[in-house]
Amino acid sequence: MVRITDIQDNQVLWDSVPFCNIKENEIPDYLLHNFDILFARTGGTVGKSFLVENINEDSVFAGYLIRTVYNYNEINPKYLKYFMETSLYWSQLKKGTIATAQPNCNGQTLSKMILPIPPLQEQHRIVAKLQELEPLIEKYRIAEEQLHELNSNIKDQLKKSILQYAIEGKLVPQDPNDEPASVLLERIREEKQQLIKEGKIKKDKNESIIFRRDNSYYEKFGNTEFCIDDEIKCSVPINWILTRQKNLCWLNNGNLSKGEILPYLEVKVLRGNKEAETKDSGVIVTRGTNVILVDGENSGEVMKIKYRGYMGSTFKILQTSNFVNEKYVDIIFQCNRIKYKHNKKGAAIPHLDKELFNNTLIFLPPITEQQRILEKINLITHLL
Repeated sequence: MVRITDIQDNQVLWDSVPFCNIKENEIPDYLLHNFDILFARTGGTVGKSFLVENINEDSVFAGYLIRTVYNYNEINPKYLKYFMETSLYWSQLKKGTIATAQPNCNGQTLSKMILPIPPLQEQHRIVAKLQELEPLIEKYRIAEEQLHELNSNIKDQLKKSILQYAIEGKLVPQDPNDEPASVLLERIREEKQQLIKEGKIKKDKNESIIFRRDNSYYEKFGNTEFCIDDEIKCSVPINWILTRQKNLCWLNNGNLSKGEILPYLEVKVLRGNKEAETKDSGVIVTRGTNVILVDGENSGEVMKIKYRGYMGSTFKILQTSNFVNEKYVDIIFQCNRIKYKHNKKGAAIPHLDKELFNNTLIFLPPITEQQRILEKINLITHLL
């Protein structure tokens, strides 16, 4: 028993078609023959038609279908099927469809339709020509879908490419007069040591230095060094330097406070999808603080606090060095977010891979070039 759901893309999915019991005297009314045309009379597919061909065993059709009976000697069945795909057919169907929760149509609507019938031989020629053109039409359909998808995604893809170019030193020209990034990195190291001394961040047990020798790059841990050329996917621009992300920013748990009634800033609240509840204890974060998701599906996403409150339990505070442009570091996070999302740890509750986050290799430009990069990105963004 062929049902509406068994017909997909002008084919019957015979493997899923069920069998049924039917009274013998009702079989002639429902028995399918080759070149019958089935018509969906109700539901979301109302008006869809199907040309029956190559029946392998006795089959009947379900009640939500109508069989179109016609004189095969006067009408080419494939010509009639093509007609049921034209705008003339659909406009007439629309006028005769009863608009309800389940739109439906009946045999009377079909019988009243105007059907242009050329001579039989011309019907054969029309069918032959349409069959000749069908492969080209299908290629056009696929190309149109691909173009639509490209147009839908091009701005996002272009932005990602621009940001990737930015952090590789390909977006703006280098200026040899810029203060080298090596000097900048030394300031950052001094800042980091001071924060460790003040107890604001923990001492790095695996602190390393990346340096260049004989046209290769090496990383040194204490008295041990090894080549890291395999990690470097493009050339390092003039005056830039390589470092690990943990040398530019740090993940902090923050300090617990209690007694003050403040909004609880969980993920849904920061995204504007939920009103904030209030709590009287937690880690206080203020407007402008960057936090990073360390638990959940979107681990690695950086968000900015818009008002004072208690930080959600799935976040950590993301502290950036005062000697780098925070907006430039934001670009680095945007470029690496997919990597963090697809390399989480844990099964039941996925977590940010903090080792991966800390050891991400960073191309660090001079501070003046960081500003030029941001200005260029702003200019391009306004043009998109």
